[in-house]
Amino acid sequence: MGDDEAPCTWDCFRRASMLEPLAQQVFAQGVAGDFVEAGVYQGGLSIFMAALLHVNGQLGPRRMWLADSFRGMPPLDYSKDASERARLAADDTFAEGSLSASQTLVEWHLSRVLGDLDREASSLGAASVGRRERLRARAGLSGPPRAHRFSWGDGVARQRCSRGRFACLNRHDSDGVRMLPGFFNETLPGPIERIAMLRVDADTFTSIDEAAIPYHRSYGFLA
Repeated sequence: MGDDEAPCTWDCFRRASMLEPLAQQVFAQGVAGDFVEAGVYQGGLSIFMAALLHVNGQLGPRRMWLADSFRGMPPLDYSKDASERARLAADDTFAEGSLSASQTLVEWHLSRVLGDLDREASSLGAASVGRRERLRARAGLSGPPRAHRFSWGDGVARQRCSRGRFACLNRHDSDGVRMLPGFFNETLPGPIERIAMLRVDADTFTSIDEAAIPYHRSYGFLA
């Protein structure tokens, strides 16, 4: 059923189709701030959000922040709600350390997608339909759900890329992408000054609160 280490393993087309018009609204209305995904997993939607910034000339002026533990689910006592702890304890899907993906894997996929878009920029206009469709194809999101997958690609190149953070990206893009590794109560709101779009993908109410409420109180957000 495809590559288990792909950045999108299910339902990315529908989710990306929801994000794209929101991003275009941000650009059209001049909403100030960065893009944030809290709960990255294998990186598919973060990559898509970064690519949207890139092809619209916004990656650099705006940053793309990726907040994730990169070590899976937190321990049960992380949740503040007793009923939620009981629910999580009854389902091995949410056991401590489950649903994890490495930061190296996410960085590798990001560098590949944004690097490919850079190489095509000279032949496609910034606002052209062709470029938007090429973006969707490169992000593995065009066509029906699950139709497009990434693979890890060349292992030697991947190791070379991951020795330094985003070493495979050009300077402009590496300045525009930031990782926030750790649980949300350790990293958020962190150094982010202002956000234009926040996407939260977490599996506990505690994590959702920790990701969303500080931004809502401090800045307001569009998600």
